[in-house]
Amino acid sequence: MLCREDHCKEIYTYIKIKLLLQYVSSEMIKKVESIWRQKSRLNWCKLGDRNTKLFHISANLRKFRNSIRYIEYNSKIHSSSIDVKDVAVHFFSYFANRVVIGASGSKRILVIDSGWLEHLLTIEEVKQAVWDYDGSKAPGPNEFTFSFYKKTWSLLSSIFDMVNSFFLL
Repeated sequence: MLCREDHCKEIYTYIKIKLLLQYVSSEMIKKVESIWRQKSRLNWCKLGDRNTKLFHISANLRKFRNSIRYIEYNSKIHSSSIDVKDVAVHFFSYFANRVVIGASGSKRILVIDSGWLEHLLTIEEVKQAVWDYDGSKAPGPNEFTFSFYKKTWSLLSSIFDMVNSFFLL
C-alpha cells in the first residue's frame, strides 16, 4: 500500500511525463508537417506542370483564392462583378490622374509623390510587413519562407540597420 506522499510523487511524475510526451509529440507533428510541406513543393515541381488532375485542382484553387468576391468601399459592400470593376476603376483612376506627361512625352511622378517613394523604410514597417504574412509563404524566387525571416529577425534587423546607414551617408 502506497503512502499518501509516495502516491502524490507518483501522480506528479506521471503528469510530468505526460506533459513531456505531449510536447515531444507536438514538436514531432510540426516536423512531420514541415517535411510533408517540403515534399509537396518538390512534387509540384516534378509533377505539377503536367496536364493532371492535381494540376487542374491546384490551378482552380489558386484562381478561387486570387479572385475578388467583394470589395468594401466607402462603408458599402460591392459584390457583383460589375460593381467590383467600377469601384476598382474609380479607386485606381485617382492614381492614374497623378502622373504628368512631360514635354518629351515621358511620364513623370509629381514631386509630392516622389518624396514619399524615396523615404527610408523603418525597421517597424518592414517587421510589420513580414509578420502580416503566413509563415509558409515565400515572397521571392529563393523560396525562403516568412517563417525563416521571422526566426532570423535579429540578424536581419542588424543587416537592415547597416543598409540604412549606408543610404544615410
